Amino acid sequence: MRNGKMSTTKLRALALLLALLLALLLALLLAPLLALFLAPSAAPATPPNPAVRVTIHSYWNGLSPQSPLQTELLIQRTARGYVLSGTSSHGNDFGAKPSMEAIPSRTVPTEAVEHLVTALRSPPQTRVDIASLGLNARDVHAALDSITQDDVQRETHRALRARFTALLESLRRPGPLAATLTRGFASFRFDDSPRISVEVEMADHAILSAESTSPHSLMLPWITPSGVPTYAPAIAHALHALMPGTAANRERLEAPIDLTELIEAGLSEPLDRIRAETMAGAAMRALSSHFRINQAIYFEGDDGHGADLEVELQHPGSPGNLILYVWLRLDGNGLVDTADTLARLDTEMNLIETTPSVVQHVRAAPRTRFIIHDRDDASATYRNIATQLQIRVIQRLPELKHDDGWRQNAILLDEGDQFWWMILPDHRAIRWESASDATGATHCAVETDTGGSRANDALTNLCEGIVYGANGNVVN
Repeated sequence: MRNGKMSTTKLRALALLLALLLALLLALLLAPLLALFLAPSAAPATPPNPAVRVTIHSYWNGLSPQSPLQTELLIQRTARGYVLSGTSSHGNDFGAKPSMEAIPSRTVPTEAVEHLVTALRSPPQTRVDIASLGLNARDVHAALDSITQDDVQRETHRALRARFTALLESLRRPGPLAATLTRGFASFRFDDSPRISVEVEMADHAILSAESTSPHSLMLPWITPSGVPTYAPAIAHALHALMPGTAANRERLEAPIDLTELIEAGLSEPLDRIRAETMAGAAMRALSSHFRINQAIYFEGDDGHGADLEVELQHPGSPGNLILYVWLRLDGNGLVDTADTLARLDTEMNLIETTPSVVQHVRAAPRTRFIIHDRDDASATYRNIATQLQIRVIQRLPELKHDDGWRQNAILLDEGDQFWWMILPDHRAIRWESASDATGATHCAVETDTGGSRANDALTNLCEGIVYGANGNVVN
């Protein structure tokens, strides 16, 4: 009996020891979890380099009694988070003094500002991706079927119909479709001129920015400081979340995509090119022997007048932003006086490409289009502009008043719709800046009235012309 009691006591002691060991093991395993649950909740981590200031300028001009619309927004980082303030204004009855209202101050979510920073830092998406726009292949096929029925069937020329149909069918493949939509987003509309620019200052003083003047949904593409366009919708979505409901252009930032409109806009240039190559083949081949043809549009003749060809040309080695715009008469499917025409156009391009002051500006502004106007352009608009600028040339260079030779060979140059140039045969040049830009901002005092025709309003609002010598330097 005594040995039995001893065995029972030992067993109980062993069981107790095992229980203690098990409890100790469980405590060691559960301690980290208990510490996690019992620790006080931590505040959300602040990014190491947060945005401290966001500036948004939004502007629209067009055919409306309330044009222009303008919104100025400022978002600042404060102790209580991000705070938005700003102003909004609109015109009154085409020219009356604009009405301006203050936008009530309010806080905006930190996440919304961070989404904008992320969007601005993302690598550019250089072509349209339909998936990122919420579209799919079924949407594309429906749009293409509609365009085929509405447009191609109207073409009576058999060769044109065949080439048009082949082009449209190619858009059922991702690559050609993306290229066409990219061109569509790059198109513009008359009487519809929006602009949004955004700038973000970070805590380390780095600046992130983007801007758009696109009239299309999401205002694609957006242009970053690198000059590369991005077709990613993230910037538009982020701005839509930050801007008040009454802000100018806000509705565009979330507008549904009109796929048919974009495809038709993107097809305009290649369809025009196909028509020109089919109907004016000899003229296109002659021009191609001297120039790179960027764009070509064929116009049927009417009222006894022959057909015309409107083209944008470049020399093969020209900067991409220097373009010769020409409207040419056709003789059958070829040019009138082919040899003389090509020689004249070559001479005009060579004069511009060897004028130092022009070359300097072209290289300094690679995103600005410099349009050379053919001096044989017979349109009333061109003649009016040329005449007014020639009067201004004589004001700046009175020694030319009794020398008519320069008038026959001077070349008119349009720089980004903001500047006008007159290039003289001796490589001197005069450059006039518009006194105010598209937003109405004034840059200078308007040059004295020339007394010329007032038919072109843009030329009655010019700063005093700057004269450049043949060496490219400014002449006092």
